[in-house]
Amino acid sequence: MMDNSKENHDRIELRSDKVRDLLNERPPAILRYGTAVIAVVFLIAAAALAWWLRDTLW
Repeated sequence: MMDNSKENHDRIELRSDKVRDLLNERPPAILRYGTAVIAVVFLIAAAALAWWLRDTLW
């Protein structure tokens, strides 16, 4: 039983050529820099919230 399952698993191609091509492409600059901008905005907002809470609670 286990041998049959292993044989089937070995024959399965995990990723098609289209998927491999898509994974090998670099994302456009707008996506790379957009993600960085969103992260920076989130960090600034978190820091501002922490500063505001520090002043409000203490």
